[in-house]
Amino acid sequence: MNADRNNRSRPLTLPRSSILRGQARFDRLFREGNRIPARTLDMRYRMADESETGCLFAFVAAKRLGTAVVRNRLKRHLREAYRLNRHLLDGLPAVEAVLVAKRADAAWADLEADCVRLLHQLRERLTA
Repeated sequence: MNADRNNRSRPLTLPRSSILRGQARFDRLFREGNRIPARTLDMRYRMADESETGCLFAFVAAKRLGTAVVRNRLKRHLREAYRLNRHLLDGLPAVEAVLVAKRADAAWADLEADCVRLLHQLRERLTA
C-alpha cells in the first residue's frame, strides 16, 4: 500500500469518469443493490450494465451527520480512501457502488481501513 502512495506517476485526483452520476442510477442502486456494512461506512453495489466498463463510485454523507463542512470533509476522506485503494478492484467486471459515511467522528485511519475491508469483500463477492 505504501508503494502505491509513493508512486507519483499516478494522478493525485480521482478522474471524473470514475464517479457515479445521475439520479436514476442512484435510485436503481439503492433499490436493487446489495449492501456490505462496516463500522464507519456502508457500501451499496450492483453490477453495471454490460455496455459499461470499469467501476463507478459515489460518496455520500447524510445531512444528519452534521454541517456542510463536516459532510464535505467526510466525502473528501471517502474519495481519497477509495482513490488510494481502487487498485484492489482491477480486473473486475463493471460495477456501480456508493460508499456511505455512517459516523461524523470517524478518524481517517478508521475510514481507510473500512474502505479497504469493503473493497476486499466486494472483490470476493464479484469473483465468487
